Amino acid sequence: MRTFLFTACFATFLTVFSSSMLNVALPSIMEHFHVSQAVAAWIVSAYLVLYATLMPVAGILSDRWGKKRIFVIGMMLFALGTAMASISNSFSYLVLARSVQGTGAAAVFPAGASMIRENFAGKSGKALSLLSASASAGLLLGPPLSGYLLEITDYRGLFILTLPLAVITLFTAVVCLSNTSVKHETKPTALKDTESRPFYKEATYIAVIIVVVCQNFIARGLGIMMPLQLIRDFHLSTSQTGSLAMGFPLALLLASPLGGYLTDKKGYRIPVTAGSVILMIALALLSLKMFSATITLMALFVVMGVGFGLTISPLTVGSMENASEKDSAKASSFFGLARQLGGASGAAITPLIEGDNIVVYRYLAVLQLLALIIFIALSRDKNSS
Repeated sequence: MRTFLFTACFATFLTVFSSSMLNVALPSIMEHFHVSQAVAAWIVSAYLVLYATLMPVAGILSDRWGKKRIFVIGMMLFALGTAMASISNSFSYLVLARSVQGTGAAAVFPAGASMIRENFAGKSGKALSLLSASASAGLLLGPPLSGYLLEITDYRGLFILTLPLAVITLFTAVVCLSNTSVKHETKPTALKDTESRPFYKEATYIAVIIVVVCQNFIARGLGIMMPLQLIRDFHLSTSQTGSLAMGFPLALLLASPLGGYLTDKKGYRIPVTAGSVILMIALALLSLKMFSATITLMALFVVMGVGFGLTISPLTVGSMENASEKDSAKASSFFGLARQLGGASGAAITPLIEGDNIVVYRYLAVLQLLALIIFIALSRDKNSS
């Protein structure tokens, strides 16, 4: 299953990369198709909305029809949407292509995470940390790489360069999964499981979902507030802001494997608690004026990246701990939906908070504190007992 682990990680990287790569291309798309900013935003929204809302559907189908089948179908749709976008010559056709892409991407994470959990017994934390790091890398590299590529090509060039990677990933998935027996793969007819309690009624699952929603709310809110603060308050250029902002996701990438290692050794509750405490302390310090200098500001953002990195893989493991094998993809899909909804809420609500950035950091610190209290009160870690 090592080949599949690489395939699942790269597929996750591609789907997340595709969700962010067009952000910097919107101005050129507006000019090319002569549409407004609100209309052009549908290029991004069509992908993200379907990616988030169809995850639970993909999870249910994975548990009923087989995870291997849904994963491959998802990659087929993603590759098809990429091919359609690479030859798009109208705005409506491009939106349709992005919708096909997003539909396929929705199937990749729940099916892939579920198969990793089932086939890496005792090491699922480390394996899932690689999956989480791949998603973070896609989110990190999407805007800068597409920015460089747009210097030499138009928006269609982004899809043309992505298409062979999608096809290779699809081919690898078909080959490695056809030669690999996924443990306990659920057959289409195997639907009965009356002995186990539904995972969504477990206090542990509820606690994990609450933390995921709150932390993604915070992360997306910071993603909006941090660049604005550096440009507006410290008068930095966009290139300087981009370089400084890299510290947060890089710290997240480096800390993510440690979170997976601790999950395998100590259970998911310890790294989630530790990461949440680090994040809460960093937010509290940011709310103090004495820590408002550029160097200390960026240092605290790096610290927050470490806090987030420690929790990503453990939360993924915790979301599937109380789910039966037939419901594991469904549990991971609802986890993915909660992550997307939390991020979308943070992006929409954080800019509406009245006051300067210090006030925003205080609200976010309180939100993280409440999430941590709820998590400690409700979570029960099997591995640590």
